[in-house]
Amino acid sequence: MVENASADTKYWVALSRVPQLGTVRFRRLESRFGKLENVWKASFNELKAAGLEDRPAQEIVAARNDSSPDDEMSALERARVTAVTWNESVYPARLKEIADPPAVLFYKGTLLASDDRSVAIVGTRSPTTYGREAATVLSRGLAQAGLTVVSGLDLGIDGVLTGLLWRTEAVP
Repeated sequence: MVENASADTKYWVALSRVPQLGTVRFRRLESRFGKLENVWKASFNELKAAGLEDRPAQEIVAARNDSSPDDEMSALERARVTAVTWNESVYPARLKEIADPPAVLFYKGTLLASDDRSVAIVGTRSPTTYGREAATVLSRGLAQAGLTVVSGLDLGIDGVLTGLLWRTEAVP
């Protein structure tokens, strides 16, 4: 799963767990520090000098005390989840084009060239019965039309889709 990851990927994964880090801050840190291992090891003052506000800098320092990049990668391996950063060739090219792409993409299975024709279905974390049924019908129909249906592997509607994992060739 994660054996193809670059040596720096584990730091991307660990930093992706920091609530205050989004696309803009990841780009800023990557530009300033190069490797995210350097970000992970940076002092509060170095993070501030890189342009981070107090809270995100504190969150990174706190994350070092609460987790380990190696442990994060081990947890992904146990769950058979792969992580790729936007710098890796397998990161979907079209996903890089959106305004706010995730710095790290987590997935199960295999990314295929045909996955370029994909759609994500997102929704509330507390779906109604109708919402669950609608997501199921919609995702099945899209898969049967030749699209890969992508899930955020989160709660709610994403969780419904995670259980389905439709892919055109897998749909009867």
